[in-house]
Parts: sequence; C-alpha cells; structure tokens
Amino acid sequence: MRRLGLYLWACAVCFCVCLPLAYAANAAPLSIGVVDVRYILSQSLAAVSIEDQQRALKDKFLSEISEREKALRDEEQALAESKNTLSSEEYAQRRKDYEQKFLELGRETREKKRALDEISTNAANQLRDALTQVVQEIANESGFNLIISNQNVITGAKDLDITARVLERLNTVLPRVELVNPLASSDSQERPVQKDPKEP
Repeated sequence: MRRLGLYLWACAVCFCVCLPLAYAANAAPLSIGVVDVRYILSQSLAAVSIEDQQRALKDKFLSEISEREKALRDEEQALAESKNTLSSEEYAQRRKDYEQKFLELGRETREKKRALDEISTNAANQLRDALTQVVQEIANESGFNLIISNQNVITGAKDLDITARVLERLNTVLPRVELVNPLASSDSQERPVQKDPKEP
C-alpha cells in the first residue's frame, strides 16, 4: 500500500473516456474536455478517505504484529532459560509449540497483508468506476465528444479543463469509500455495504 498504490497511478496514466464521435451526416465539430485524473484520484474526498483508512489499518496491523512478535521473543527467551530445568521431552514439546506459533504468525501476517492489498484495490476500483461515470455524465450533458487526461495534452485552452467540475460532482456522488477491516474476524464485524456509484 503506497499512497493508493501503483494501481491508481496506472489508472491516471491510462484513463481516457472515449465517447462516440458525432460525425454523422452533418459532421459536427469535435468537442474535447480535459481532466486532471491524477489530481482527482489523490485529492477527491473519496481518495482522501481511502488513504486515511489505509493508514489506520496499516498502523493497527503493524502494532498487532509487533506485539505478537515481542510475545514470541519473550517466550523463546523464557524457554531457553528453563532448558536446564526441563526434561528433554518437555523441552522438545515446548520448543515445538513455540515453533508452531512462530509459523502461524508468519502465515497470518501474509494473509492479512494480502487482505489489505485486496481491499485497497477494491476501493481504488470503486473510485475509478465512479470517476468514469461522472465524466461520462458531464460529457453527455455538455456535448463533449472526447474526454482525455491532461497528461496526454501538451498545450490547449484553459476552458477545455473540466477538472473542477468533475471533482465537485464526484465529491457529491462518492464522498467516501468504506474499507472493510480485514484484521477483524468475520464473526465480530459486519461488512459495511458499499454504495454502487451508479445508484442515485
């Protein structure tokens, strides 16, 4: 998880909403709009909410792992100190139990990291889909034939830029994206319902 990850960066680079060109019998002129996609994917209310939640989940994850690692270190030290006072069979069993806990922590750490990556990707997808829909709606309302990212523009009139308009609409449609906490057990936490950006 690196600031919405490389995934959002790819979305910004590749984002381009191509609408059907209205070159029919009357050959209508091409109308173009420009959007700063990277700015919206980092500064919109939904993007900020995603990043804040990611940071909180990551901090909680690291804190939990750190505590469990410390407990295992303490257990290993206590086991080493008691080696001379335990029978070989009892020491071997306690050593086996310790190693099992160590392996289990490693497994849980990997699973939770994958879960964090997955919910981050899902959140990015929801934000991207909402942004695409907003741009499409504005294009239809304003008669744009083509909407492109400003990264693909070398120069152009300022009135082509509709970033502020898109951002305002997106903040209204999708002010927040809820991330499901993968660190909580499925029995103790109800999964929040994420609103479909296509719904009114």
